[in-house]
Amino acid sequence: MHSDKELDTTFDTGYADGLERCRQRDEQLRRLAEASEEGPDAVTALAREVGVMPADEVDGDQMLADLERWLREQD
Repeated sequence: MHSDKELDTTFDTGYADGLERCRQRDEQLRRLAEASEEGPDAVTALAREVGVMPADEVDGDQMLADLERWLREQD
């Protein structure tokens, strides 16, 4: 059985983590909005920074091969 103090600590920790995730999300949305106002080059730069490839640069065959390889590795 957990004590009230342990439950309170767990709740407070979870609440603080949730607030931090919300803060990070809001910061990312703010940066995306600013980048979109600056034009496509800024959005592309931001996408690269967070590890997202622009759709026109995605090689579908390579992506499928990578996915199949990853799935085989999961067995």
